[in-house]
Amino acid sequence: MNSFRILTIADKKQMNSILLQAPWTEGYLSSEYVFENLFAWNFTESIEILWCGHRAILRSLLKGKRVYLPPVASTVNDFMLCMDKIHELDPSAVIVGLTEKMLPMVNQPHQFILYDDVLSEYIYLSKEMIELKGGKFHRKRNQLSQFMKKFQYALTDYQKTNRLQVLDFLDRYKDQGGTAEDRNAIMHTLDNMSHLDTFADLLWVGDVLIGLSIGVISIFNHGVHLFEKADIQYTGSYAALIHLVYAKRYASVPFVSRQEDLGLPELRKAKMSYYPVQKEKKYVCTLDPELRQFHELYMECFNDSKEYVDFFFLHQATREHAIGVKKDEQLVSGLHLISKSLFFNHQAWDTLFIVAAATKKAYRRQGFMKKVMATAFKQSYDQGYSFLSLFPVSQNYYAPYGFMTYTYTEPIGDEREKRICSLEQTVSQSILSSLYKQSVEPYEGYMIRSESWWLQFMNSLYQDQYEFSLIKDKEETIGYLAHKGSEIDELCLIKDVLPVVSGYDFSKYQIPSINQQQPGNMIRIIHLKNFLERFNPSSRFTVEIKIKFIDDMIAENNCVLKITAEHGMIKYEDSADYDFELTMTEFTD
Repeated sequence: MNSFRILTIADKKQMNSILLQAPWTEGYLSSEYVFENLFAWNFTESIEILWCGHRAILRSLLKGKRVYLPPVASTVNDFMLCMDKIHELDPSAVIVGLTEKMLPMVNQPHQFILYDDVLSEYIYLSKEMIELKGGKFHRKRNQLSQFMKKFQYALTDYQKTNRLQVLDFLDRYKDQGGTAEDRNAIMHTLDNMSHLDTFADLLWVGDVLIGLSIGVISIFNHGVHLFEKADIQYTGSYAALIHLVYAKRYASVPFVSRQEDLGLPELRKAKMSYYPVQKEKKYVCTLDPELRQFHELYMECFNDSKEYVDFFFLHQATREHAIGVKKDEQLVSGLHLISKSLFFNHQAWDTLFIVAAATKKAYRRQGFMKKVMATAFKQSYDQGYSFLSLFPVSQNYYAPYGFMTYTYTEPIGDEREKRICSLEQTVSQSILSSLYKQSVEPYEGYMIRSESWWLQFMNSLYQDQYEFSLIKDKEETIGYLAHKGSEIDELCLIKDVLPVVSGYDFSKYQIPSINQQQPGNMIRIIHLKNFLERFNPSSRFTVEIKIKFIDDMIAENNCVLKITAEHGMIKYEDSADYDFELTMTEFTD
């Protein structure tokens, strides 16, 4: 076979036979090599296999992007040959799901290895999950006890005759706010159970289906929990489902993987509540030589942890928005552009935010960053962005590029009314998003933070063990805190008070202010005419003026325009003469 084809049941026997011979699968606790897991998620027929004799390459789609899975091989040499083949097929390939035992076999040119916390799996002792002994499981025992006392329940094997009941249950689960993204994968698995080693159990209260669990005992002798859902209207339903299923299905194996948290804080909290014995770390191998140099530049120039930087390159940075300048084929200066949304002039503006702008120490003050900025400006202009924004270490460094400060902060101080408060941990991006929105709405301009933005922000800080806490004034929530112990990354308040919490001094923390004390974010107009077309002046403002615009970074902005503002709108046209000149910095100001 010389081409990829869809993975089918027919591949199972040969794949398992090969993998059982591989020395790196001894003690394997993950799920990428578990055929039932692959098959479950292949309902879209997006997982493909390429057989190369007695070894195979798997590829799939992850969030719409092509990725490769660990090679199916029985020897180190075969594993490395598969890696060579992947590189031949796709010189910028991304290989996901690698375990620590596999890393020594990954030896491709220009590769760099990133830790992938999002796909790392939670591993549990099955005995602990069944017995629920000790103080750490006190709450779970109580939930289980309440369920067993209150309800007449039964756990049964799934039968084909239960299919419609399962579909109805999944509809109810979605109506309660649960995800429906795995619905098709669940039904695909149930409909093919006769060809798989999976088992499925149903939890009933009377004749009402309130829980579903699907799993498998892998060929590596560990359990893999594939799917699990329960009706939360029945108190203790999850605790009961987990306890009953583990006692029934996993008593014969020492370990069970409950798989990854997918970067979902609420799912992470749920998995941590059962105290995993370890987290099976996963790694990503990227073969893109360009992206590798950007990673090296970041690590050399900033003090962020490798975990944080790896998360940034896996989930935020893109090759298209990584801009750099080379000397002697080596990247010496670069930056990244991150898509954001800015609220300004009573409307939302798509914008790009500059992060990780840096030049290697040996090449500083030689004009390399100016070239990088010029490229970033040109690319942003061509894509139609009106603005570029950034949060600088030094305002003076970026002012010559036409950036000006548009946000300021000041210390909270100790003159506000003091309130004795407490902290309550939260993993809810919707609550945090709501609090942030309340805090910034009084301002003329601010960055819009969607729930998806919050998800990325929470996960990026989680790499350095930061958590989020609500600031509670008795029962009232008055803000939130992103912190690691008493080290604060972000504080947000929706009331003009000074929270008093033991171990914290909030009076010195900087918060947004209209008083121009401490400069914050900077902004630059990139596409002058696009900006003018969208900007809405006050309806009370009427003017006709001719301006010669001067921009020493973006040639297209050098023009002479007659601008008319009336009835809350702006019109412009080219002009042969002008009343005065304005640099882009002056105009932005």
